Amino acid sequence: MVKVDRVEWITMADAQTAANALQSGDIDFMEVPPYELLPVLEANPELQIDVLNKFGFQTLGRMNFLNPPFDNVKVRRAAFLALNQKDVLDALVGNPKYQKICGAVFVCGTPLETDVGAETLIKGNGMAEAKKALAESGYDGTPIVIMAPGDVATLKAQPIVAAQLLREAGFKVDLQATDWQTVVTRRASQKPVKEGGWNMFFTNWVGADVANPVANVSVGGRGTKGGWFGWAEDADIEKLRDAYARSSSLDEQKKIATEIQRLNYERVIYIPLGQYLGPSAWRKTLSGVLDGPATPVFWNIEKKD
Repeated sequence: MVKVDRVEWITMADAQTAANALQSGDIDFMEVPPYELLPVLEANPELQIDVLNKFGFQTLGRMNFLNPPFDNVKVRRAAFLALNQKDVLDALVGNPKYQKICGAVFVCGTPLETDVGAETLIKGNGMAEAKKALAESGYDGTPIVIMAPGDVATLKAQPIVAAQLLREAGFKVDLQATDWQTVVTRRASQKPVKEGGWNMFFTNWVGADVANPVANVSVGGRGTKGGWFGWAEDADIEKLRDAYARSSSLDEQKKIATEIQRLNYERVIYIPLGQYLGPSAWRKTLSGVLDGPATPVFWNIEKKD
C-alpha cells in the first residue's frame, strides 16, 4: 500500500555527501552506504541500519570469449587460478560481518550449494599453479584490457585486485579507468580490443538472480546466439541447463547443477568472487521498510514529521 505522496530518487556521486545528508535529515534513505562509513552511521541514534536483502549479492568476473587471449581456455584457466575470493572481498567489503567466501556458482545457502571445482578460489592457493599454467598456455603477452568503473562503490575494488593478481601470475594488464555507464555500453561490443572491445569486466548479481542454472545467465553457453556479455559457447552446459529445467526431482537437479558448476570452473565460463551483504540506512522517521530479495521497495513505508 502506498502511504506517502511522493518518492524522490536523488543521485549523489559522493558517498560522504550522501551520508551527511542522511544524518542531517536532507534525505531519508541511503540504499548502499560505504562499509567504512557504517560505524559513523551506526552511532547516530536517529538512524536505522539493516540488511534488507538477506540473500545478498554475488560478485563476479567475466571474460570475453571472442577476443584473444581469453578465447584460449588454457589462458582462462591460468587467470582463474590466479584469482581468489578473500583478496577481492577484503578490498570490496573489509568486514567479516558482511562478506562470505563461497565457491558455489548457485550461491551458498541454497539446495544447490557445493564447492566442487572452487578450491583455489576459496583457499587462495592457486598462484603457483597459475604461473605454470600460463607458461604452458601459449600466452603471447597480449595485454588484458580490464574495464574499471570508478563511480560505483560496489564495483571499484574488483578490477584493481584482479589486475594485481593477474600481473603477479605473469599477465600484462591494461586497467582502463572508466564509469559504469561506459562499461554497460562497451561490454555489449563484440569488436576486437583495438576497435573498442574488451577482455574482462566485473559486476554483481542479486543472489536470487543466480540461484539456479535457469536463472543464472552468467553460466550459460549460448555464445553469440543469445548469450550473455562475453559470449561463452558451450553446448554441454546448455544441454544440462535444459535437463535441469525439465527435471522435477531435487536430487537430480542437484546432480545436474553440480556438473554445471564443475564445467563452469573447468572451462572458466565465469568466476564467482564471493558473496556479500549490502546494509541500507534510513532515518527512524520512516517505518514499514520491507525486506526481500529485490530491495529497496517503497510501498508500505510511512514517514513521520
